[in-house]
Amino acid sequence: RANIGREWTDAEMLAHRKQTEAAKEKRQADKLRLQVDAKAQASKDWASATPADPANPYLQRKGIQPHGVREKPDYNGDPALRIPMFDGNELWNIQTVYGDGTKAFSRGGRVSGCFCPIGVSDSAEVVCIAEGFATAATVYEATGFPTYCAFNAGNLPKVAQAVRVLHPDAKIIVCGDDDWQTDGNTGKTKAKEAADAIFGRAVFPSFGNDRDEDGDT
Repeated sequence: RANIGREWTDAEMLAHRKQTEAAKEKRQADKLRLQVDAKAQASKDWASATPADPANPYLQRKGIQPHGVREKPDYNGDPALRIPMFDGNELWNIQTVYGDGTKAFSRGGRVSGCFCPIGVSDSAEVVCIAEGFATAATVYEATGFPTYCAFNAGNLPKVAQAVRVLHPDAKIIVCGDDDWQTDGNTGKTKAKEAADAIFGRAVFPSFGNDRDEDGDT
């Protein structure tokens, strides 16, 4: 609210409110337009990519299988992973993972609420959710439980809500990152938030004696 050195008149307040609402609507429209454009580009990129080679440098370094993701040469001609980001059955965005581990989303593309499913079955009794693709793939390979990749900690609560809709009767386990050496431990905080919101359970990796102050495992 701008300070004009005096009390606003009712007409000025109304005009200012309308201007603020119009600006907000424009920002939302611009954001949606960028997301729709990125969605169209993601479909083209996905169609032109090829099934990822298990020998892809990133997959080899992480010790995981491709699980349906694809790859496409980057600007240097090196194979970069293309990880699909869905909302339901719709592809909205793609995460590119380069050989050195650098990750990027399509410019302006939607991330919130999007996920990548691994080994998903409608009849699953236990379903897992993890942050990154490598973690999700590792969880799936270790447990055999269908797993969803949420791409980042902040996206865990929204993905958890979406997964609960897709699997209303399943036991859902949020496999959070334990960022115990970072301020606020976002990985643990968001994983617990996501699990609590859907009556699920949050679990974390064990680092032995290298624990945070609360000693959780």
